Amino acid sequence: INSALEDVLVFNQCLEENSDDVKKSLLAYQAKRQDEVKSLVQILALASPWQYRQNLFRFYLAQLNSLLRMLLSKAFPSVFSPQIMGLLEEDISFSEILRRVNSTTKRLYFVGASAVVVVLGVVKYAVG
Repeated sequence: INSALEDVLVFNQCLEENSDDVKKSLLAYQAKRQDEVKSLVQILALASPWQYRQNLFRFYLAQLNSLLRMLLSKAFPSVFSPQIMGLLEEDISFSEILRRVNSTTKRLYFVGASAVVVVLGVVKYAVG
């Protein structure tokens, strides 16, 4: 993920808006980019967890998560967003990418919890 060009464009805009006053421009730049930078840092950790020395189990869990998101986003595109790498190809902000990813995560937790409740109900009914 390379946001350097976007950073340059935003800083240049801040310089123009603040009559080339570097101090004011830096403050304006920080205010404009702060949310995007925070989102980008979270996206990097989520998109490529194996780069951060996770153990092998977590690596495979991340792969399963990506596969599940890809399949669900194709089957139900209005409900589940694609994995992060797919969203990075769209022309949307890092904050929007993170919002979509977090929304899908919440939906996945709900689906998983619902499946557990159904299985427990079936087991309880079968046992007796």
